[in-house]
Amino acid sequence: MDSASSQVTERSTLRAVGPHFVIAPPGAEQVGLAAAMDPVRADPRALVLLAAAPDAAPVLRESLGELTRNAGARGADTLVLAASGLGASGPDGRRPAELLARRTGLTVLAPDALVSIEGDGTLLVAGGSWWRCRPAGEAEALGERWPAEAAINPLRSGGVWVTETAPSFAPPILDFASAPAGTLLLVLGEPGAPLPSGVQLASVAAALLATATDLRLLLSAPWADPIALVELAAILAASLNREVHAAIGLPLITASGYSSVHLAPDGTPGWEPYLTELTACPVKRSVTAVAWRGHSAWAPAGPARYHAFPGWELEAISAGLWLRPAIATADRAPRLRRPDPAQPVLVVGAAGFPVTVEVWEHLGTLLPGFPPIGAGPAGQLGLAIAVAGTMDAESETVGRFSARIHRLTWLGGAGPAAEPEARSIAPAAPAVPAAPEPAAVPIPTASEVAALSAAIPIPTAADRPTMALSSSNPDEVPTLSMNPVRAPEPEPEPTPEPEPIPEPEPTPEPEPEPEPEPEPEPEPEPAPEPEPEPTPEPEPIPEPEPTPEPEPEPEPAPEPEPAPEPTPAPAPEPEPEPAPTPTVPPVPSTPTAPTTPHEDRDALVALLGQPYIRWASRADQVATRLPGLRPAAGEDLRPELVAVLLHHTDADLPASRAGLAAAARSGNPGTLLPYLRCLTAGLRRLPSHHGAVLVAAPPGPFELDRYTPGALLTESAPISGISAVAADLGEGVEVEFALWSATGRRTSAFGEPGEQPTVVFAPGTSFEVLDVEPADLSVNRPTRVLLHETAGPRPSPERLRAWLARRDATAPEDRVRPPHPSHFQLDLGAA
Repeated sequence: MDSASSQVTERSTLRAVGPHFVIAPPGAEQVGLAAAMDPVRADPRALVLLAAAPDAAPVLRESLGELTRNAGARGADTLVLAASGLGASGPDGRRPAELLARRTGLTVLAPDALVSIEGDGTLLVAGGSWWRCRPAGEAEALGERWPAEAAINPLRSGGVWVTETAPSFAPPILDFASAPAGTLLLVLGEPGAPLPSGVQLASVAAALLATATDLRLLLSAPWADPIALVELAAILAASLNREVHAAIGLPLITASGYSSVHLAPDGTPGWEPYLTELTACPVKRSVTAVAWRGHSAWAPAGPARYHAFPGWELEAISAGLWLRPAIATADRAPRLRRPDPAQPVLVVGAAGFPVTVEVWEHLGTLLPGFPPIGAGPAGQLGLAIAVAGTMDAESETVGRFSARIHRLTWLGGAGPAAEPEARSIAPAAPAVPAAPEPAAVPIPTASEVAALSAAIPIPTAADRPTMALSSSNPDEVPTLSMNPVRAPEPEPEPTPEPEPIPEPEPTPEPEPEPEPEPEPEPEPEPAPEPEPEPTPEPEPIPEPEPTPEPEPEPEPAPEPEPAPEPTPAPAPEPEPEPAPTPTVPPVPSTPTAPTTPHEDRDALVALLGQPYIRWASRADQVATRLPGLRPAAGEDLRPELVAVLLHHTDADLPASRAGLAAAARSGNPGTLLPYLRCLTAGLRRLPSHHGAVLVAAPPGPFELDRYTPGALLTESAPISGISAVAADLGEGVEVEFALWSATGRRTSAFGEPGEQPTVVFAPGTSFEVLDVEPADLSVNRPTRVLLHETAGPRPSPERLRAWLARRDATAPEDRVRPPHPSHFQLDLGAA
């Protein structure tokens, strides 16, 4: 037996030949197989196998696992099995390729007759057809050749619509697809169908550019995942050895110029993307952002990135915007998140990074600067929030409330489905994923280019229709729905996924700690307050007992009592009280939306005089940003909001902060009593803060005798603190108070953009001393007093210490000093 005969009779094996695989006898490459396979082009989405042996069937069955692993390693989702007859229908009507698709979980392309390799690199089934068999669904005939030529449809606007097969429906909006002069626009794919392959697209682009090499090439895939568009741009750039641009959404020419919109499956225009264009560079082998929409006041931090607040950046992505830690550049999921044409998404946080309450504090100052998003067919579009980082119960509660008051759709966790399958492309830069290797798709031959060029004329832009889209005109579209719309419901968009818990109230305590309530109440209370009714003892500032309501937006309720009355309920007995907490001293009650008597409001208006009108106007502006502050029918809550505004800004009208504190501590506030009462009621209409708050003692020596662990302190004056760990409360501070807040209220909405998040405790708030940590002069750290509100569960001191550890980790040069540090300095509990 000669050598050739022995090779033929030897068992065939599966092996790679160039970018493809073959099942053939040993040595077949040397006798012409390698030369025959050479013209077959590689497609990054497909793994090609040529069965060139009589015993290919058993080898294929044994090698399915290896083929599947190789396809996964390449990022391919399709097996092209060039095995003659594998796609033919059997006696039972089923095709062997269908069974292989179900076993591998991949799409299988197979011929139903004899397959041959043509000189142009295509695989021909003469007199038969290729069949596409998916893991689920019916088989689909593709025609005699693979890869088939893409369907090319010139558009009236001057672009070209390229699809894998002839489309069955042309969305009318494609007539408006357009790009600036000197640009060749290729709109890729159709709804619910695969994009053209890299081979198909390379052939089309080379043909169209053969006689117009100076044209700028712009791709648009308005119905595809971002990763698919990035891949094709990278493949085409490598194949043509030139820069290829990729538009996010569909580029349009509108009444006000060029714009871009995301499209629904039926072609309905959605919102205008923030990230508008990417560029694939074959030299750098990367795909980077080159065009985006931002705000003129935002400080740039890099491509499509802006400084949001200390340590955090805002980045434009395909699905909307991404608010993330500045160091979280490796998370690919938000950048690859598939856009929802119905609404943009603000992705908050990054995988492995916490989303703290402080992040939500800054949300209100960022939203007004967001660029316009346009109006859809049903009216103005809204913004959704998806969280990619980790939240504790407290942060989630505050986040939900922030979304509610700003009329945003809460999506919660981003979920595993947020990131499309990324195949083999990995990000090379923070902006977008990087390109694959450039050798994947060879440039079409000269003969192919000539043949295609003769058949496909380059479209011109002489007769480009103009589309009037409100989404492209910022003058006609408000940036966001920040003003309260007098609509029946406070939540204009339905939540895409059901929330696991009801929408949280702004003031009832969410019980973020896992430990049980340490203050059991012997008598059952049907009211919704999470705190027990305090014993009616004299308070520093008398205050009427308000009517609790279940929502932050008050409903018409019976007229509240004009003056406080002692409740006849017996005081809690000390025996069920768990150590070390003694009998609770008088603390401010925490109903959702209290009201003050009309005479107190009228007294404050009279006390302020003519300036009240100006301050009431400013308070109304704040209320428009916080729909929960809208009054019920017949109520005028502006005096309460004016009181909060005056205190927050230290307007010295009718008294400065220092003067108000002195009056409250005196026990006889006099004419300032209505101011104090309205301030207390106004504070309780605001969202509560559950977490750490920093307050400083006045500079200089300070007596610490009263701050022994277990001591109870009641502060008659309002207390202002900062909830940001990076706060600098001024020079000469020798004592810091770290307070764990349960009923403190966030007042940042009453301040200027960029202010540090402020928390204010109502007059009469009581605290228990948890610990006193001595100063550490070696690291310039002052003495610290750890306290918690007695109104809430007793937290572990470790929670405060963990927050303080984050503060200590902030470099001194990174700390931010408020304009008036004295606003946050108080000798807590001294009077």
